Amino acid sequence: MRRPVLVVLAVLLGGCGGEPPPPPPPPPPPQVFLTISQATVVGDKITGRVSVSGCTNVTQVQILQGGAFLADAMFTKSPTEITLPASLFSSLYSRLGIAANLTLTAKVVCADGRENTSQPVGVKFFPVASKFSLGGTQVMPDAFVAEGGLGGTPVGFIGCVGTAIGTALGKADTMGNVPTYNESLPFACGYDTEISERSPVTGTRWVLQPGQGAYAIDGSLNVTAQFMGNLRRMGVARDGSGIFWMEAAPTPVAMKLNPMGGGSPVVWTSPAGGTVNSTPVVSVGDNTVTLSTWQYNVGTAVGNIVVFKYNFLTGALTNGVGPGMGPPIVFSQQFPMLNQPITPYAAFNADGTLIILPLLSVDVSGTVRTTILACSTSPVGSQCTGMDRRWTSRTFDGVVNLVLPFSAGNYFAAVGPYQAWFLSAQGGAVKNLGEQPLRPSGSLQILGVQPGVDAEFYLLNGPASETTTTYPVEIVATDKPEDGELWRFEQGSGESPVAAMYMSVDDSGQAWLRVGPDQVKPLTNGEYRFVRGPTPIP
Repeated sequence: MRRPVLVVLAVLLGGCGGEPPPPPPPPPPPQVFLTISQATVVGDKITGRVSVSGCTNVTQVQILQGGAFLADAMFTKSPTEITLPASLFSSLYSRLGIAANLTLTAKVVCADGRENTSQPVGVKFFPVASKFSLGGTQVMPDAFVAEGGLGGTPVGFIGCVGTAIGTALGKADTMGNVPTYNESLPFACGYDTEISERSPVTGTRWVLQPGQGAYAIDGSLNVTAQFMGNLRRMGVARDGSGIFWMEAAPTPVAMKLNPMGGGSPVVWTSPAGGTVNSTPVVSVGDNTVTLSTWQYNVGTAVGNIVVFKYNFLTGALTNGVGPGMGPPIVFSQQFPMLNQPITPYAAFNADGTLIILPLLSVDVSGTVRTTILACSTSPVGSQCTGMDRRWTSRTFDGVVNLVLPFSAGNYFAAVGPYQAWFLSAQGGAVKNLGEQPLRPSGSLQILGVQPGVDAEFYLLNGPASETTTTYPVEIVATDKPEDGELWRFEQGSGESPVAAMYMSVDDSGQAWLRVGPDQVKPLTNGEYRFVRGPTPIP
């Protein structure tokens, strides 16, 4: 009998001033997930997908960059595939640079007003004209020289390639084929094989294998001349003649080789004491070959720079200081530390009348610095003093041990392990934007450089190591020294060529990259500059 009474009492109590039940909890926010196909994208677009849950009717899904609206994802279902073309990012390059590090998110808006934003996704995007891949198969040589491109001529990439029987010199096309190759080489090739520019007269190139010798090739990679010997430096005259320095006992020699000379290409040899530290140049106007050697005085902190001038036709030394005597010392270089010399690499102007030298010094705090000197190669005074010194650059912190002319001799690049300066060839003034050097990223160091056709210049940077060989993982480009850095792209680990990058510039000035196993054709530097605008002054 008590159960009905209790029920009635509960009902009565419920209707006598109790608290109303709490409202139902709000629906949870929708969930949105953004995924991008690759963390580093080299191409003309970024692809990915957006997934949404917890939203019956989706009003909009937005793609944001750094929290700002970038594009509508055109959401139709979950997941929805998205494509973000390179043009979407044009307004960002002036602030983020080319090969920008992006932070993308997706924002969903439901019909009932609820919204949410995905977790951010980091992606590096390098917009390029094209990328060609064969699914992991390497489509270009490890190191190569690009040719062609002018007037629509086919582009090819000449370099060392692997074959079933060893190595060969091959020419790959833009589709990854190697229709032209030569397995019958005088000696094996490799990553360190040096290939010269093509002679406009003979159409030949010289191929130098340091320490082993050199051979000339025609457009079909046939060997037209060869020489076996301890060759170390190579210059090529307009007529295709090769000028080399050979380490030989008892005295090193300079050597001229005929590219069509078959197995006996030697035209002349002439003594050249010391270690050559420059690329030989030929002045057509007066038939003169000019090269410099570095002569280190063992047990001291002094090295002498000596310039040798030879008659291009006969090999006769033309700047000896007396009968049976060699040329004068152009400069004596005092090194910062006893018995720890740093070999300086010099350069000449086009006619060989000036030598450009990096001069090392050390201050009271032990800091090494470098000053670049322009000295006459036909001194009348004593060791680049007075009128024999044409100009002196500012002093740079750190070691600069390589100078290189480019842009038809208008600039000299002064390059050390961690910095690159660009100097006016007329007076040595620094031409870098903001008078600040181009530098590798982080702890990388400069492993190589590539001049362009005009005022363009590229740094190839890689990991620093004193025990193992490393390869470039970063390329930094400038379209003109005064305009500063144009683009910077990094990829790979650098422990092997296929885990790194390489580049060359074809006859039209177009850059070509090997990025890992793939072929990449960047946009022209003019196109990059158009979307980036002026580089901010450092």
